[in-house]
Amino acid sequence: MSYDKTMNFLIFDGNPNGLIMGELSNWNGRVYKISRSALASFAHRPDCQHTGVYFLFGRDQDMNDTIYVGEAEHMLGRLKQHINDHEEWNDCVAVISKDDHLNKAHVKHLEHDFYQLAMHAHRYAVTNSTVPTCSSVSEYDQAMAIGIYRSYEAAGQYAWI
Repeated sequence: MSYDKTMNFLIFDGNPNGLIMGELSNWNGRVYKISRSALASFAHRPDCQHTGVYFLFGRDQDMNDTIYVGEAEHMLGRLKQHINDHEEWNDCVAVISKDDHLNKAHVKHLEHDFYQLAMHAHRYAVTNSTVPTCSSVSEYDQAMAIGIYRSYEAAGQYAWI
């Protein structure tokens, strides 16, 4: 059964190449598109340290589109590590919950699922050096993770993936 969804996007500073926040109706998640140069702007968001999954988009030396799928207990801190590691990425998409109810097991589970999606899509060269493990979660938490995955998948059709 399909049904209508409402999506809201806030483009900070009117710059579509900077920081964008997106939300989907009836979902407690939030998605940020963060350009590498807008990481300092993201740092001023009250939810920048929430737990979540993220995707780093860039290009390799042969100009092939790349993606790195990761998880973080403290999103801003982890993204800053990627800046310091000099990894080649231009844009990040971070998926968090507005109420900060995701924990390490949730995001490890999601990281694994999104990694599998990226590998099977063949749209990007996946740059993860290891395959993310799939954390064991309760049936309740697995249903929640599937809901987040499907909500992001629905939003991704129109947004960043």
